[in-house]
Amino acid sequence: MKPFCFFTLLLSYSLLSAEDFQAQVQPTSFPLGQNSYLTVTTSQSLSQVEFELPQLDSFQLRYESQSSQTRYINGVMERSTTWFFRILVSQTGTFNIPSFPCRSQGKSYTVPATTFTVLPANQKAESEATHDACLLLAGDFPKKWYVGQCCPLQVQLLTPPGLRGQLSNFPQKQGDAFSATHLIDAPQKTTQSVQGTTFACLYWPTLVTALQSGQNTLSLSVDMEIEQKARIRRLFDDDPLDILSQGFGGVFSRSEPVTLQSKEYHINVLPLPLPQPDNFHQAIGFFQIATPQPLEKEFIQNEPLTFSVKVTGKGNFENIKAPTLELDSQTWRTYDPTSSFESKDPIGYNGELTFKYTLVPLKEGLVDLPTVSFCFFNTATDQYENISRKASAPISVKPALHAPVITPGNSAPEVVNEKQKNKINEPHYSITLDAVEWESACPYFWVWQALLGCFTLIFATSAIRYRKINHNPAYATKLQREKQIVHLSQALNSAFKHQQAVEVYTILHELLTVLLERRTNAMETLSPEQKHLLQEIEQHYQETQFGQKQCTCPQNFSQIKKLLKDLK
Repeated sequence: MKPFCFFTLLLSYSLLSAEDFQAQVQPTSFPLGQNSYLTVTTSQSLSQVEFELPQLDSFQLRYESQSSQTRYINGVMERSTTWFFRILVSQTGTFNIPSFPCRSQGKSYTVPATTFTVLPANQKAESEATHDACLLLAGDFPKKWYVGQCCPLQVQLLTPPGLRGQLSNFPQKQGDAFSATHLIDAPQKTTQSVQGTTFACLYWPTLVTALQSGQNTLSLSVDMEIEQKARIRRLFDDDPLDILSQGFGGVFSRSEPVTLQSKEYHINVLPLPLPQPDNFHQAIGFFQIATPQPLEKEFIQNEPLTFSVKVTGKGNFENIKAPTLELDSQTWRTYDPTSSFESKDPIGYNGELTFKYTLVPLKEGLVDLPTVSFCFFNTATDQYENISRKASAPISVKPALHAPVITPGNSAPEVVNEKQKNKINEPHYSITLDAVEWESACPYFWVWQALLGCFTLIFATSAIRYRKINHNPAYATKLQREKQIVHLSQALNSAFKHQQAVEVYTILHELLTVLLERRTNAMETLSPEQKHLLQEIEQHYQETQFGQKQCTCPQNFSQIKKLLKDLK
């Protein structure tokens, strides 16, 4: 009876300890002035967690961000949520963060206590982490950065040889003073040598735009899971129940959540010089305009033609307004233009923006095309510049086809038939049947009625679907998830067709995550071979993330298709 009671107490204690949160300071020892974070992690699925942070005089805790992670171990899906709190401290010494409570959905939990040490600013910290990964922001920063100006930079994640791990999220921009594009794109891989050591480098080309003037700070951060070897366990010093919470995988290795943050760049963003020209088109950078020209070969009075204007250069193409057309309103009638952009680089900093205007000539003969004017702010000279371009030659406009040409000496005689004469001579109250011209029914009457009915049915169906999407969150979530599955399936087929192994396993990982989240009992319907295949896919995905092993595309893609079909 005693062994059974002991085992019951042992299991109860492990279950209770699993509900507690885990707290850790990263790094635990750091010099004064360096960023440090308190990470709070739980494996439970909680929402709207409220923390009661301790109020202390020696240091302060400030909420920074939150991340979630999903992993597959032996075919079992595990989830964890991590909160990051920045530690603000102004003096050296060893400090204790006491335990503090938190609440979620009416339940109370406790975050355990932890300690950290702050060293003098000129003393090097002895980090307990076994990694030297770092996050960099590389590129040529402008000497003068104006509001609205774009700068092409590169976010680099450097990892030393032998480091194993995976990204928990994509790089996150800190603050609202700048915007950064393409951070959610798949990173590119290369190697970089730093002080004689070759690092694996993941990099994201990005376009950073200043949004507000003043002294602003630019920095980025990324969350990672670093895989580290576990230390040798001691029989009496270690907690014997620790193996129940970590699993047998914790005997050989363990994963440590780490937040990497780049250097903080303090940038003085300048406002654009005043006064701004009235015809300023919000273009900042360096631009040129090609000679405008019409796209048609023949021009007819009162018939529309397409007038093309191309703006090329480097700068903020997303915010550029259409160039101004200088024209005579008695000669031309114009409409709002359409635009299309062709990028010359991956981030859209260098490219060609084409505007297509619809013009209608109101006169015939030789007509001069409108003059195009464009005003932009040149960041190289810090001045506003105006560009004017005119077509190389006037165009010849033919007279309108539907307008009869009548000269003063050749006017058309008025023709009046006998019925019209009788109708004019009759009193206004008398109506004769001979004078009434009956209209025959349209031969396509029922065709038009059928088309009208189809359009009405389509409109009603679209209205019902629109209402379901906007007023039924469950249906909208389901529809969005199905679209995501279709998009990922198409991308998977394209990647497999081009034999791109990294993209194949990355897309497979995302697609399997979406399918498993949609069906909670999906793992129960899979065969042992399919579970083994799912584990192999996850292993290849983790190996390709940091270039640990050169993987090739799977040769037998039919098994993967069958696995995806069963999960759907």
